[in-house]
Amino acid sequence: MNNVLVGIGVLLIAVLGALFAVPHVVDFNRYRGVFEEEASRVLGREVRVGGAVNLRLLPTPYVSFEKVRIADTTATLGEPIFKAESFRMWLSVPPLLRGVVEANEVEVNAPVIRLVLDNKGGGSWQSLALGNATYLPKEVALQSVRITDGLIAIHNENGDERTRVEKISGELASPAIEGPYRFRGTYGGGATLRDIRLSTSRPEPDGSIRFKSQIKTLENNALYTLDARLIDGLQQPRIEGEILGQI
Repeated sequence: MNNVLVGIGVLLIAVLGALFAVPHVVDFNRYRGVFEEEASRVLGREVRVGGAVNLRLLPTPYVSFEKVRIADTTATLGEPIFKAESFRMWLSVPPLLRGVVEANEVEVNAPVIRLVLDNKGGGSWQSLALGNATYLPKEVALQSVRITDGLIAIHNENGDERTRVEKISGELASPAIEGPYRFRGTYGGGATLRDIRLSTSRPEPDGSIRFKSQIKTLENNALYTLDARLIDGLQQPRIEGEILGQI
């Protein structure tokens, strides 16, 4: 996830740098290929924007992409590892002048993440990598990332779906790209509607991340808490911790 967010930040800085050099009336959809090429180079995956590209400098820097797709290199599913119907970001100007990317608001509509596990404990996310990006931002802050109607699906090596969490909506925030992160929202619907709160630490020296999550069933107010540590999250992730339940 961190790589994806930094990749988006890199793309955004590149876009804003070009924006200062060209007239405001330019149709930026003509430059969709440039955006796709830069994002693909940064993430090590093919990135495609199937819809409109909109950019604005005044009165507030703003960028939006429609129908974003990031390829899954395993080719097991024939589906992208990430896709979203739209991605929009509004930036704060004073931090930007200091070289800090501070997003006042980010909206991600209908994001879908599909991960394919292999038989070694890893999966399709392992080859996500950052290239040598000219505009790599040194600091990125996310004040508010609003997610609407998201879905996370996990598949085995044959492509069969093992787990899915759907109808995810909520708000994510972080003072820096490496964390800590906070998320509060809901998932499911009807009798399966759940309230979820998640907070993480910054990565520890060994790369592990401590996190705490609380899930509350809105039907009977049962509360489950997981206090744990994520180890080797980008390669062969495993979780060590304790689950507590309260009804």
